[in-house]
Amino acid sequence: MTNKLILKINKNIHKNILIYIVLLITIFSNIIWIFLDKSVFPWDQAWYAEISVELFYKLTQSPWDWCNGMISAFGIKAPGIAWFGQFFVPLGELIGSIETGLLFSVLLTQIMCLTLSYCYLFKLTNNRLIASISCLAMPSSSLWVGLTHQYFVEPLQTLAITWIIFVLICSSEWKPSKIIFHLIGAFSLSMIAKITSPLYGIAPIVIILYYWFKNIKHNPIKLNFSNYFTHFRLSKFSNFFKNFNYFYLVSIFLTIITLIWYGKNGQNIVAFTKLASSGEASLLYGEKASFGVKILYWLTSFQRSFLGYSLTLILFVSLLYVAIRALLKFRNQVERKKNTLNHFDIYAIASAFQIVLALSVFSLNINEENRYLLPLMPYLVIILAWILEKINNRVIFAVISCLLVFQLITVNAQATGLIPPNLEFSYWLHPFNQDRTHKDILEKVVDSTCDINDRGKYNIIGLELPWFNANSASFFTAQQLLKKGFRCYYTSLGYAENDQEKAWQRMIDLNVNYFVTLSPSMDIKIDSFNKVSLPILERIKNSPMFKSISSIDSYSLLLYKRSESKIN
Repeated sequence: MTNKLILKINKNIHKNILIYIVLLITIFSNIIWIFLDKSVFPWDQAWYAEISVELFYKLTQSPWDWCNGMISAFGIKAPGIAWFGQFFVPLGELIGSIETGLLFSVLLTQIMCLTLSYCYLFKLTNNRLIASISCLAMPSSSLWVGLTHQYFVEPLQTLAITWIIFVLICSSEWKPSKIIFHLIGAFSLSMIAKITSPLYGIAPIVIILYYWFKNIKHNPIKLNFSNYFTHFRLSKFSNFFKNFNYFYLVSIFLTIITLIWYGKNGQNIVAFTKLASSGEASLLYGEKASFGVKILYWLTSFQRSFLGYSLTLILFVSLLYVAIRALLKFRNQVERKKNTLNHFDIYAIASAFQIVLALSVFSLNINEENRYLLPLMPYLVIILAWILEKINNRVIFAVISCLLVFQLITVNAQATGLIPPNLEFSYWLHPFNQDRTHKDILEKVVDSTCDINDRGKYNIIGLELPWFNANSASFFTAQQLLKKGFRCYYTSLGYAENDQEKAWQRMIDLNVNYFVTLSPSMDIKIDSFNKVSLPILERIKNSPMFKSISSIDSYSLLLYKRSESKIN
């Protein structure tokens, strides 16, 4: 190897390292947000956090209990976020905030998405500038930043989709064995992240399988496991490690644990998915409307989640120009019986198809939760890179770069509270909250209702507020496991329950120990989740089965303890 070639390789390495550093700088404000925010994890996030803490505790106490906990985690929702997040619980203990540690797992997931996206974009374009500009769309989008600050499953799902896209872009060159093991690993990760993942990966998976079948004719898969067992002899122990591809083992492991989890929880998942997508519960998160109304809603949400108005307009005009030019060129080549579609063209078309497909499916459902859009982000950056490569104009590069940088600054300024909220951004973009009041109240609730004599008993949280609910209290008591080795259980009056008698019967069946709620003087809004809260409170006040406890030093809390006899 000549000195010139070595210098060229080193120069390329240094350039790539510099780009990675710049990309990491774009997410620095997220680290500040995570450290400064003192909000209580609400509802689903609290449940994910609770299971994460429980799994880590079981891991330190009993490997067998941990294995059982891993397999049964959640039961109705994919467990990937807790499986991954549990390993960040020690970081949270070290920092002094479990929430902060868990959010670092989300941040790391987003970093992996960003770096992997740059890898496949650079491979597609062979142009660092185009790859960098396209990647900048990720940390500058309001939904991306907003969900980096929340303990949700979508970032992990986005990482899995990014991995699938990476396999897609490499599949035309990889050997069949490498393609299939990467694909099953990526698909397994996506299913462990969220059960809706197949919707986001249909187009790339079909193309990957096409390349796999095409390549397998020329490079048949040869998995000669007998050689591995032969190499495992002590005299050839080193050869075994040298010849075995350990990434295949990771993919196989991911596949096995995915199949085990779905095998155990499959029936519950089907029932929950049906309820969440089209049952009465779905009306709590959206409304019924025609396809036209819905698709307009989702297109608007897509734009607000990822792109500002100016950037959207420029990209739309650029896409229109590139598409018309490509169609004219394609028509001319068809007349000459030549194929003009290269791999990048195919991937861009597949990305556009995937986005349209997902938005169309969303439009056929009631739920209008915008965070479901995040896994479409990797497809958007492919389309952006394709537009930039086709135009190949430095002025356009400069304009789009400036708009993305401006959006990056604006989004992060709103997240850190430097500017007022912009309604044109995703509603998941919240400024950090440094007020610990809500956390302190929940800590008082758990400390007052869960000591060693109360361990294992059920308590009712009589309200459903983002910061004051059964899931959030359960997360706080799960943290007791790490300090005290025991916990209690907190539940609600029923999911969006509107029948007072059913709510009361639930308390009887659970034989609750404490009933905790907030004073009506706080002027709590009665919504679909709290229809029976006040009637049950009045019933408890008049019941001889409960007595009021006034030991909590908080004017807003109302605490009632059950007498020794059972509720009737």
